[in-house]
Amino acid sequence: MRILVWCLGFLLLVATAPQTSNEFRARYGNPDVERFTARPHVALTAEYGLDGHACRMRVEYYPDPGPDSSDQAPPPMEEVTPVLDEMVPLNTRGKLLVPDEKIRPEFYGAAPPMEYENVRIKPYYGHFDKVPTAHGVDVYFKRPACEFDPQ
Repeated sequence: MRILVWCLGFLLLVATAPQTSNEFRARYGNPDVERFTARPHVALTAEYGLDGHACRMRVEYYPDPGPDSSDQAPPPMEEVTPVLDEMVPLNTRGKLLVPDEKIRPEFYGAAPPMEYENVRIKPYYGHFDKVPTAHGVDVYFKRPACEFDPQ
């Protein structure tokens, strides 16, 4: 009898748990992070500030899933750049600033962050790479509603 009651309780719980985006939003409100498929094999993750606008974004290339995905060629940054340019057009970035003396390129590999008046764009390297290879870029917006401290 206990097992039957437990099973019915579990089924009731599962049946009432949110499963769709609308159900999650109805229960918990708007998300502060969302992930989109911007292109085949290119994901865009946006993290929002209290004002509802993006504060941080990651545009990243991801390979085909499968057991041999670690042996695939390095991701082509040409796949990531058009999405970055759509999300953060050059005219919204502001003036390109001289790199800060605190930013040491040896911590970022061959490509140091690009510092603009309104954003910082830095390469994103995969977590499990044998050889560090840029998989995409992280974008940090410099706005009052965003806590800008990507270091």
